[in-house]
Amino acid sequence: MPGALRGAAQSQGALREPHGPRVRRRRTPRDRTGPLPTGQRRIHPVTDQPAQRTLPTRLGQEGPSPASFSQARLWFADQMGRRGLEFVYPYALRLRGPLDADAFAGALDAVVARHETLRTTFVSHDGEPLQVVNEPFSLGLEVTPVEARADESAEAALEREIRAVVELRFDLSQGPVLRARLFRVGPDEHVFLLVIHHIATDGWSMEIVFREIGEAYEALRSGREPEFPELSLQFADVASWERQRFAAGEFAADLAFWREHLEGCPHVLALPLDRPKPAVQSFDGRLLSFEVPAADATALAELAKECGASTHMVLLATFQLLMARWSGQYDFVVGTPAANREVSEAEELVGFFMNLLPLRAAVDPAGSFRDLVARVRESSLDAYDHQGLSFDRLVEEIAPERTLAHNPLVQIAFNMEKHPRLTIDGVGVEALDVQPDITRYDLAVDYFVEPSGALRWDFYYASDLFEPESIEALTRRFARLLRTVTARPDASLAVLPVLDEQEEARVLGLGRGPQPEGDAPTLLDRFRTAVETRPDTPAVVDGDTVLTFAELDRRATEIARIVAAHGAGPEEVVGLCLPRSAELLAAMLGVLRTGASYLPLDPQYPAERLDYLIRDSAVRVVLTASRTERDARLGGLATTVRLDEAQPGAAAPTPLVEVRPDQCAYVIYTSGSTGRPKGVQVSHGSLASLLAGLEHSGAVRTADGRVGWNASPSFDASVQQWTRVCRGDTVVIVDEAVRRSPELLADFVARQRLTDLDLTPSHAEHLAGPLAEALGSVGGLRLWIGGEPLPVALWETLGALTDRGVLDAVNVYGTTETAVDTTWAPVTSRTPPHLGTSLAGQTVRLLDGGLLPVPVGTPGELYVCGVSVARGYLGRPGLTASRFVPDPWAADGSRMYRTGDRARWTPDGRLEYLGRTDHQVKVRGYRIELGEIESVLAEFPGTLDCGVVRKEHEGDAGLAAYLRTTPGTTARQVREHAESRLPEWMRPSTYTLLEEMPLTPAGKLDRVALAEIKTSGPSEAETSAPEADVPRSATEELLIRICQEVLGVEGLRPSDHFFEAGGHSLLAIRVVARLKRQAQLVIPMTAVFENPVLRDLAAYVEEAIRARMASS
Repeated sequence: MPGALRGAAQSQGALREPHGPRVRRRRTPRDRTGPLPTGQRRIHPVTDQPAQRTLPTRLGQEGPSPASFSQARLWFADQMGRRGLEFVYPYALRLRGPLDADAFAGALDAVVARHETLRTTFVSHDGEPLQVVNEPFSLGLEVTPVEARADESAEAALEREIRAVVELRFDLSQGPVLRARLFRVGPDEHVFLLVIHHIATDGWSMEIVFREIGEAYEALRSGREPEFPELSLQFADVASWERQRFAAGEFAADLAFWREHLEGCPHVLALPLDRPKPAVQSFDGRLLSFEVPAADATALAELAKECGASTHMVLLATFQLLMARWSGQYDFVVGTPAANREVSEAEELVGFFMNLLPLRAAVDPAGSFRDLVARVRESSLDAYDHQGLSFDRLVEEIAPERTLAHNPLVQIAFNMEKHPRLTIDGVGVEALDVQPDITRYDLAVDYFVEPSGALRWDFYYASDLFEPESIEALTRRFARLLRTVTARPDASLAVLPVLDEQEEARVLGLGRGPQPEGDAPTLLDRFRTAVETRPDTPAVVDGDTVLTFAELDRRATEIARIVAAHGAGPEEVVGLCLPRSAELLAAMLGVLRTGASYLPLDPQYPAERLDYLIRDSAVRVVLTASRTERDARLGGLATTVRLDEAQPGAAAPTPLVEVRPDQCAYVIYTSGSTGRPKGVQVSHGSLASLLAGLEHSGAVRTADGRVGWNASPSFDASVQQWTRVCRGDTVVIVDEAVRRSPELLADFVARQRLTDLDLTPSHAEHLAGPLAEALGSVGGLRLWIGGEPLPVALWETLGALTDRGVLDAVNVYGTTETAVDTTWAPVTSRTPPHLGTSLAGQTVRLLDGGLLPVPVGTPGELYVCGVSVARGYLGRPGLTASRFVPDPWAADGSRMYRTGDRARWTPDGRLEYLGRTDHQVKVRGYRIELGEIESVLAEFPGTLDCGVVRKEHEGDAGLAAYLRTTPGTTARQVREHAESRLPEWMRPSTYTLLEEMPLTPAGKLDRVALAEIKTSGPSEAETSAPEADVPRSATEELLIRICQEVLGVEGLRPSDHFFEAGGHSLLAIRVVARLKRQAQLVIPMTAVFENPVLRDLAAYVEEAIRARMASS
């Protein structure tokens, strides 16, 4: 059964008393090496005494008996209408040599007669499966010749015949639960095909089946009846015993262990998928196999011995490390099988005993591989001690989110396989690969030891989710890790590489933009060139004021002389307390000419904040204007120079400072996590690289542009706007009153014939409609969108406007610490939102916590490298060292900046934004990245803007979502979208619709203000008054009554959610069964999952009734 854990924990030793049931082990403290995973505590529910519990006995009864919990799950899946290939065991054996076909058929019948489970069928009673043991029968195995068609080979014909048998669906109610064929493919050559439903067997059982077939064959061929040791129990006895023990509370300690073992662990592992996960799991799968040489296997075994663990534990630890590094998630669940034969009498029984153990993988990147092996050893041994509780019962008790998209709790599995062997004297036996292309898991890994000592690995993967190339790369990383952990078992896990040199070079290359030749000229050099080549061209338009390049140059020179006269020069910081204006542009150029750096001081800032900025930056001179000085209330901490009154004086020298690329050009303050703003020092080299990168990448088009300057000078977006004058473009000042009005701004853009306008998504969303109306089909405008994630709805709107030729838009990403813009992406309707690729001369890297490159698809933290990286934080060496770190790939000793943003590479080489690393909260023990939730909410077409915050009420923490949506979009619609994408513990508890989202002066979401807004009720249905939420039809009344009976609750309302009210899959079967019995209403099981709200389910039932009446 590919990808479905065919084995039964072959590495688990037999532990039992000489004359009694298998008991749990008691281990001494020295057996427990290494700390437990984070968040776990040791539980010692066992003592020196054997466990006191009931023993299984022979039922000795006729008629149906309960199915085991695991059988019930498979029966339920069958009732859901699945094709069931994920639950079959197909085996094909090529038999070479003289074979007595009659004896072989008799041997198979003898084994079927011996084991009741092989002749069991299943019936439904009140929605519960019961097993019925049928009398012994003959399978009628006959030799079938393989006849090839004209267009196929003999082997192709055999494959066709085998596939037809394997893919034939089992009827569990009629039986049999196995089928067999004996194909003749040549003289003295046959192929024996045996297919058994998993409901009747497991990996351990298949060893018994094939061993006993061989023994029975030898007896019958010798003229004897097969003689087997008597079986004191049958599987039905063990199944009944399991249910009796559960009812008696004998699994209470096991349940307590598993609850604590999984407490706080995410129930879903977010693997980097190549395609979105379908709403309904298809189970379509593929297999990729490879071998690890015997020498490597020996080294792994030796390491296991050193660690006091089994080789299986070392391999499992390596797999956990691989999954952590692949997914970027270091706390998750791996499924692994256990034999679950807790009494010696069960060891020779055929049946579905195997239990799935959800092992928690808590990988600590700071620890060593030896530490990880110790934790795996600890958790594995504890899990085996508590293997008796059925995984299916555990799922129902823990009640994780139920969905048809993936398995609950376990989406990846790891198993040591041991293939069953058939031994027949004089006949060569060769196993054939006849596994169908299916898998029950997103990824399931089996391995077994070859006779050579090599390790054979089978990676079964969901083909709906992954491309073959992605899994091939994954296997290469795994093989590399298996070698690395033996070579460096004491190194930190964070520094163990998973990528080989070729793959590392490829992912690093994805972040490298085109590299221009030579150093970019400084902005001052470029401005001088513009003045020389176009002296009479307008350089800046500020309302009625228009300055040509020559005039702007003269005014900048005057201001430079004024600044120099006050002693400012290289490495000095000069404050500019001026509004956005032509005078401010001249002041910026003037300050740069002195070699000093400028610090924007927003006149609208509170006096206390202005005082802090002046004091923290050690500013000695502030340039302002008479009116601005009065409005700004500067505190007298620095010399104030009013530019509208100051004169440079005839004798004042013109500064002739040759600025170096490493000199500071400007300082801009950003908010700090501690509440203390920090000043970012950006050099002339970084500033030059911004303009050069935009040009060489094609983001900035030809010269003669007309660029709107609408950003506050205190924010880095303004730098990208005003510096365009240095390449010869005209900068057009946008008045604040115009900037705030979408209609006025759209009209301004059209009248001024702007070619470029920079906006945040929040601002752009309001402007898109008015712009389309104002511009018509004129075109020529490029919108630069940046500063925050671009929502899907806005991306699609801008993409549509691009398609119509109204404008074109680019999504730019960058930080203050990396000279504004680092990546860019044309916005088109053909692609989803993304950050695109690096600008020319820029380099980005996606790294994990150990500063190692992450594979394509794996989330990593985004680092920016190269000349665009700022010098650091002014006067904050400690903070600078923590965020500006050495670049391991730079030979010149340069640094890279940790942005704190999470992203991943898409298979086609685009950068996809995933959120922040530092918007992390904890709710009910779960660690949650708010950016991830916001990304999902933003994907809903009706969402215009959103934000999520953590809120507490009377000691209870929860998530609150705030939304601005399109007309007609309701909170419930967005909630339902989130529920389709997010696990339960990541879903906001409240959704509040707002007319406007609170924004900071920079146009970004103001989370502090957002958290102060009072939340609304959960949804329309949830806020309905109880008296209004009553059944409105006989169908609703019937459904509520049945659900109350099944759930054992009272007071259900039509708006209640079946699963949130305590329902689960087996209870859903009871609802369907009672609807059929009480009202002759037949609906599929999937209807309950697809319509969990009772009113919706009632509507589905009524629609089904109408459809049936219309067709009759």
